Amino acid sequence: MADPFSPQELKAALDALANRDLSSLGRSPLGRLDMVEARLRREQLPDTAMGRGKALHLLFRDALERLAPDDPNDEIQSRPYHIIKARMEGRSPLTSALELGMSVDHWWKVQRERAIPALASVLWEMEEAARTAQRQRHLTRHLPAPTYDVLFGVEDKLAELRRALQPETRRAIISIDGLGGMGKTAMAHAVTTWAAEQRTLFHDIVWETAAQETLTWQGIERSQEPILTFERLLDAIATQLGYREIPRMREREKVASLRTMLKERPYLVVVDNLETAEDYQDLTGRLVEFADPSKFLLTSRYYLGDESHVYRIHADQLSEEAALALIRHEAQVRGLADVAAAPAESLVQIARAVGGNPLAIKLVVGQLTRLPLSKVLDDKSGLQVDQFYKYLYERSWSLLSPAAQRLLVLMPILPTSGGTWDDLLALTGYDEQMLAGCITELVDKSLLNVGGFPEKTYSIHHLTQHFVMSTKVNLAEGHE
Repeated sequence: MADPFSPQELKAALDALANRDLSSLGRSPLGRLDMVEARLRREQLPDTAMGRGKALHLLFRDALERLAPDDPNDEIQSRPYHIIKARMEGRSPLTSALELGMSVDHWWKVQRERAIPALASVLWEMEEAARTAQRQRHLTRHLPAPTYDVLFGVEDKLAELRRALQPETRRAIISIDGLGGMGKTAMAHAVTTWAAEQRTLFHDIVWETAAQETLTWQGIERSQEPILTFERLLDAIATQLGYREIPRMREREKVASLRTMLKERPYLVVVDNLETAEDYQDLTGRLVEFADPSKFLLTSRYYLGDESHVYRIHADQLSEEAALALIRHEAQVRGLADVAAAPAESLVQIARAVGGNPLAIKLVVGQLTRLPLSKVLDDKSGLQVDQFYKYLYERSWSLLSPAAQRLLVLMPILPTSGGTWDDLLALTGYDEQMLAGCITELVDKSLLNVGGFPEKTYSIHHLTQHFVMSTKVNLAEGHE
């Protein structure tokens, strides 16, 4: 891309600055640069010729500072800086040349061959930075405000997500699944913000949430928005991308129009909390026809399937080290200096009590502003336990079959490390087919952890264990 200004325009701008003619400066082609727009917003200047001239004046001062040599005693390297400074201050070439110990002819030559090109280079760097920032603001215009300022313990997963968003990655649908409160939305937000910073990765970005409830300090807040359907998602994509005529079309026409658009250029479409959408698994499958080069990033508490077109990333609990770092950070943010400085053996109680769940950690630390740790970790007084468990588990529990519910309720009988397939058969009395079906249900809802090879070990998260032990569950007859 060519520089957005010529040497003649820069010389004219320097003359206007020397004459304090800000109105003429603001009406010049330089007054329409992106960095001028950004400085108008930053300084809250009026969008007038005078306001733009003032913004340019400030930008030229910034550019002059960048031209200042590292070694002020280096006469050769400092000459461009001193020549531009003299021009901005309105000093004559003769005066400036004498100050620099140069002839006037040599002064003009240095201005032409070194000073003006150096100024142009600095201003172009500033303009490129402004354009990059403006594009990033545009691409992130639909993202919600972040719920984090620092993320802990997810560096490897973020790196994996960044790789998955690269154009050469074969699977164009990426899912982040896991138990509620594990930071799925935060990871999606972080990697989407990163994607917006990459200048050519995506043409535009859509962010749509299917969430129907949010946990706050006051309890669970219900959304007034209708449940997300496939057609409503199409409408949201079209509206956010500025194609307001598409939502008025019939569904078949919407599909054709958006498919053409998303196939022509790479867009990133983020759908948060997909598990609350209507028929979320079918919706995931239908997105395939819109993908490549566009990509879809989905977050869900539920497993979206192992189809070859879905790149799955599982959000698991934080390591003990990362959990302690988050606890100390949250304590600092809340002004709890004693908590932030507490020895690890005191804080590790929190991490273990909530199983490394970031949302639970934030709730615990928040209550330490008014309650002792022993009370906060007591299920009867800490964590707003009824609301918290309802937020994490109510919907998932309601979708389980009675047999899968019973298996989940029986899991705390096993050691915390879990049990084998034979242990689960003995525990439930189910036949192998029924047990396999129940395990599939629980795994799909992020309620059962499976590990090991070739033999599998089955266990549940610490918070899930608290849920099934503290919640009164009506089991079917014979499932006591």
